[in-house]
Amino acid sequence: TNPVGCAALKAALAAAGAKVNQAKQARESANAKLTQARSKMQQATASHSSSLSAKSAREREFSNCTQQWKSAKTQHERSRQAHDRAVEKQKAAEQRHSQAKGKHAEETRKLQEAQKNQEKAKRDEQTAKQKQQENAS
Repeated sequence: TNPVGCAALKAALAAAGAKVNQAKQARESANAKLTQARSKMQQATASHSSSLSAKSAREREFSNCTQQWKSAKTQHERSRQAHDRAVEKQKAAEQRHSQAKGKHAEETRKLQEAQKNQEKAKRDEQTAKQKQQENAS
């Protein structure tokens, strides 16, 4: 396995983790905005009901708050989707990293086995030379 590929996988894993955290923060921010908008909408609704004399102004406020709530809800959904995508990317990066580790371990095992076989072949060759020399003398 090439160490550059391993480093690239680790970098991709770290980048995916950062994106997950970024999406999570955006989601939390959208949640807070959603809560604020919901609170404003509830206040506007109560205000609207309490006085018919200022009905049109309150209706505008209610409409604005509803729009803010819809906007915050849309943003919340987008950030949730971005978070989900980031989590999937992180999982994929972790899986690639795990596969690369397994491949590396297998290659290391094969290399060690080949080295052992090579050493054994050298020993066998030396033993054969010794026996040949002993037989010759």
